[in-house]
Amino acid sequence: MALVRGPVGEEAVYWRALLAYGLDGNVQAMLDEYAHVLPEWLGLLDRDAEAVAQEIGTTIAEAASVRSVNYGADELLIENGRLETKPLRLRVRFAMRFSVDQSDEEKKLQRSGAVRSAFNSPFWPFVLTSTSVGQEGLDFHRYCHAVVPLEPAGKPGGPRAARGTCIGTKGNAIPQNVALKDRRRPSHEAGWDPWAAMFDAASKGR
Repeated sequence: MALVRGPVGEEAVYWRALLAYGLDGNVQAMLDEYAHVLPEWLGLLDRDAEAVAQEIGTTIAEAASVRSVNYGADELLIENGRLETKPLRLRVRFAMRFSVDQSDEEKKLQRSGAVRSAFNSPFWPFVLTSTSVGQEGLDFHRYCHAVVPLEPAGKPGGPRAARGTCIGTKGNAIPQNVALKDRRRPSHEAGWDPWAAMFDAASKGR
């Protein structure tokens, strides 16, 4: 809300500013891409259209409903020559911890699965921090641009989460390269999924 209200001033009508913000940021294209890759990520390619639509809607709703949380830390201070600690509350808007946390707004437990779904989406959180709990049997490559290890890997090969892209499931880098290769506006023949037409053209070398 602060981003939308900020540039346009207090006199602007908020819903008009929100529409303009979505248009400038091409929200429709973002949602088109997300809806295209979800069936493959969720293993729904052999399901009927109604089931696919239901699962897509459920997944998007879960990813978009993650709420911000408050984190606690100790601020170290020197007072009267002595080291003192002061509780510090941090409210985050762009980053989250991969764990079970209590949401700030609804005071409900936010499960790690919901956090994972949100990070594997174009919505926030845009930065995910995790201990070694996030390195075994979990994939975060779908919308992840980079992985920064904060501690040495405990065994050869490093964490699975270090995989920044995955060709088999159209990980983050794949749609980007397809879009760079084919910037043409898909025709109406593409139906509801313009990305299907772009991937088809890319596979044929057009």
